[in-house]
Amino acid sequence: MTFTRKQAVEQWDAKFSQLNASVQDYISECSDIPFPLLQNSHSGDGVTGAGAESDISMEEMLLHFSNQLDRLTGLEDKLKRTRMAMLSHRNMSVTLAPINRLPPDLLSYIIETGHIQGSQKQSEWKDQWEDDWGPDEMEPEEIAKDPKKDGVQFGVLFSWVCRKWRQAAISMGMLWSEIDFRGSPPFDREKEYLRRSKASPLTVYINGRVQGSPLCKPENLDQALQTISADVPRVKSLVVNLWSMPEILKVLKLFCQDSNQPHLELLRLYFISGSDGGQIDGEVATRLFYNKRLLERIRHLAFDNVYVVWNNVMFGNIRSLRLAKLEMYMLPSMHQLHTILAGSSGLESLALEELKFSIIGRENDSSKLPPIILPSLHTLKLDHINMEANSLILSTLIAPNLVRLSLGGMEGAGDTNLLSTFIKGLQQTIVLKSGSTVIESSLRCLRLAECRFQSATVEKMILSLTNLRDITFCLMGCVTDTLFSSLVIPDQEEMGSSHACKRLRVMRILYCYNLTRINVLKKVVTSRKGTHQGSDGQELDGLMVYKCPIEDEARSGEWFRQNVRNVHWSCNQSG
Repeated sequence: MTFTRKQAVEQWDAKFSQLNASVQDYISECSDIPFPLLQNSHSGDGVTGAGAESDISMEEMLLHFSNQLDRLTGLEDKLKRTRMAMLSHRNMSVTLAPINRLPPDLLSYIIETGHIQGSQKQSEWKDQWEDDWGPDEMEPEEIAKDPKKDGVQFGVLFSWVCRKWRQAAISMGMLWSEIDFRGSPPFDREKEYLRRSKASPLTVYINGRVQGSPLCKPENLDQALQTISADVPRVKSLVVNLWSMPEILKVLKLFCQDSNQPHLELLRLYFISGSDGGQIDGEVATRLFYNKRLLERIRHLAFDNVYVVWNNVMFGNIRSLRLAKLEMYMLPSMHQLHTILAGSSGLESLALEELKFSIIGRENDSSKLPPIILPSLHTLKLDHINMEANSLILSTLIAPNLVRLSLGGMEGAGDTNLLSTFIKGLQQTIVLKSGSTVIESSLRCLRLAECRFQSATVEKMILSLTNLRDITFCLMGCVTDTLFSSLVIPDQEEMGSSHACKRLRVMRILYCYNLTRINVLKKVVTSRKGTHQGSDGQELDGLMVYKCPIEDEARSGEWFRQNVRNVHWSCNQSG
C-alpha cells in the first residue's frame, strides 16, 4: 500500500494520540494506589466475596512493582530509539538550513572562497620556513604512521555535509585539482579526482618520500605516470619527491615535453639519496632551462639535492627560488649565481640552504660584482652556506622591501660586519605628518639558527629593527638574560624615547641550552602588557619555548600560559 506524506503524518498523529491517552491513564492509575494497600498490616479489610480470598501478599505486590519498572525501562529505551530514528530522519534533510536557501551560484561562490583561502594558507605555510613554530616537521617514517598529518582536502570535507553540498562540490573542478600519488595502484582515487577536476589546472605530487613507499617501485611509478599522462598539459604545479634520479628523470621527460607545458608554473624536485646528489641530464636540462616558452611561465623553482648545468641559465619571470643540499661540484659558480639573481628582478622569495660555493679565480670576488636590485624580494633564507656566498648575497643584494630574514650557521666577524651593513640597508627615513622623521626598517620577521654571534651583536641587531614583529632563536648560545633584558620595555621616564622593539609580538626559543632561568623573560612579557604604566609597546601575542633546560619548567609554563595568549611550552631538564 502506497501512502502519501499527508496520510503518513495523519496516521502518526493518530497513533501518538492513542499512545498519549494510554500513558495518561497508566500514570493516573499508578499515582492513585490507595495507601493502605502498601501497609504490611493490610488484610483485605473492606473487601468481601471472592476478591478477599484471591488477594496477593505484600511480597507479591512488590515483585510486581519490580516487573513493572523493568517493563517501563524497556519502553523508555524503545521511545529513545524511536526518538533518535526520528531525529536522524529529520536531520537527513538540511533543506530548512538557512545556508541551503541560498541560490546555487552563491553557494558555489562560498565553496570557491573556502577552497582558495585554504590553498593560500597551505601555500603560504609551504613558502615560509618549515620550522616557524619549532620542530613541528615530522620525519618521513612518522608521517607514514600518522595519516592525520596529511589532512583531508577541502572538497572532500565539503562533500560530506549533505547531498546538495556534495552535488555542488563535485560539480566544481577546482576542488579536485590536487592529485597526490603516494599510495599503491590502481590509483582509483586519483583517477576519480582527475575526472572531477574537469579542465581545471592541476597540482601533482609524485610522492615517494618515505623509503619503501609504493612509488619507490618502478612499476608503480610507471602506472602513476600512465594515469596522469593524458592530463599532463593541465599541470600547473609539479612536486617530485623520489629516491632514484633515473625515476625523477622519467617524470621530467613526461612533464617537460614541448607539447605538455602550457600551464607549468611551479617545479620542485627533491632527490632523497643521502649525500650523493643527482644530475639532470643534458636532454632534460635543455627542455627545462633552455626552453624559452617554459622559462616564461616558470614562477617557482626548488632544487633539493638536484643539480643542472648552470651555464646560461636565466629565470626572467621567476618569483621564488630554492637551492638546498647541493655539494660544491653541483652548484653554480658565484658569478653564475650573481647572473641568475640579477636577471630575476621579480624574485620574491630566495632560499639558499646547506650550500658550499666554490671559489675559483677572481670571477668569484663579490667586491667586483655590481649590486643585485630585487625590489620585490620579501623573504630571504641563508642557511648554512659558506662565508663567500654570504658575502655575495649580503654585500651585493639590495632588497628595500624585505620582510622575512632567516640566517643559519653564520659565524665570525666577517659575517657579523656584512650582516650589520645589510640590515642598515633595510632602514628608511619616514617623514611623518607632523614633519618629524623616524627611521623604519622593512624587516618584520627574523630567525637566527646556530649563528655564533656574541650576545651584544644580536642585541644591537635586534634593536636596529624598529619594525620587528616576530623573532626566532634556535640553537643560539647567545640567548642569555642580557639579551632578553634588551627586549624589556622600560617606563618612558626611564627610557626617554620610544623603545626600538615595541612592536614585537611573537618569540620562539628553541634548543637554547644557556636558557635556564626565565625571570628576565617574564619581565619581557609583563613589560609589554597593557597594565604596565608608561609602556608604549604591544602585548606579546605568542611564545614558544622548546627543549630548553628551564628550572621548574612546569610552574614556569603555567605562568606563561596565564600571561600570553598563545603558548607552546615543551621543555625538559636535560635539554
